[in-house]
Amino acid sequence: HSSVFHPLRMFSVNRIEACKTCQWKYTCLGGCRAHAYIDSSSFYAKDETTCMFYKMLEPPLTEDGFYDSDR
Repeated sequence: HSSVFHPLRMFSVNRIEACKTCQWKYTCLGGCRAHAYIDSSSFYAKDETTCMFYKMLEPPLTEDGFYDSDR
């Protein structure tokens, strides 16, 4: 395993500052890491396109994978 990819293997949506309080974070998981990197030069930025897409869909998922009934 390459040490270059270690941060991506250990990635968590909770490490994305813009996603920490978002009710959709367990649904979109911060989006695509490649898109985030292309747009912001950081793997730890949110993917704006995926973010907007998921917010138009079904209710968000909770951390354990269930739909959030509070929406």
